[in-house]
Amino acid sequence: MQNMYLVSYDISGDKRRTKVFDVLSGLGEHLQYSLFRCPLDPSALSRLQNRLREIIHQHADQVLIFDLGPANGEGANPAVVLGKPCMPIQRTAIII
Repeated sequence: MQNMYLVSYDISGDKRRTKVFDVLSGLGEHLQYSLFRCPLDPSALSRLQNRLREIIHQHADQVLIFDLGPANGEGANPAVVLGKPCMPIQRTAIII
């Protein structure tokens, strides 16, 4: 069974920040600059945590992982959005 997780990060190094972004991009929906929503089962969550531990510097960087409940939406909506609605960032390819 999958739960939905909100993953936020504050990474001080550009290369590490890019690596964290790339890992999370493969797992979830990019909501804001340093914020992802990821549906994960317990095994995938454990792999994510281990992968992030390999990337970040323990004393300089921070990753927060919040459990939002069942990924199928059966739980209560834990988010209150004030102002502009929360929409995923749309990325497009630019060919030069």
